[in-house]
Amino acid sequence: MGLPRLTHTLFKALERQWRLQRSLFCNAGTMMGPADFVKQDAFTLRYYEKGTFVTNSGEHLQSYRNFIYRYISKEIEILFDDPHRKNDRYVTLHFQQKGHLSLANDTHLCEHDQYQHKMVILDHDRWCTRVNIKGPKKNQIIETRYER
Repeated sequence: MGLPRLTHTLFKALERQWRLQRSLFCNAGTMMGPADFVKQDAFTLRYYEKGTFVTNSGEHLQSYRNFIYRYISKEIEILFDDPHRKNDRYVTLHFQQKGHLSLANDTHLCEHDQYQHKMVILDHDRWCTRVNIKGPKKNQIIETRYER
């Protein structure tokens, strides 16, 4: 399957509700909850996640995050969707097929901290992201698993 077709197929498969489980390493905690991709138009999905973040000390906090996913030819662009960074680029994912997996990665610079974002499509019902953050303000790994 060619890259534009592969990327378009993956983009269309995101549109639905997923169960997410996130782990923040460096003694932070875990989060669980739903993640919804809602079609805005043929090339745009709005991403909404909400859940409960449980710190390693046992504190329960409500958490949410919004993004915009845009399909652009051979790539999927992820934009921030919050008041102070609305439509700012987070990462642009260029997918490659590696055996039965589809992989993409990109880097986002937030001031002096570097976010290395990797997305792996495991199969039709499961995918994950891993964000390795390095810099003077942050040094952590965030892993998120999505399942139908």
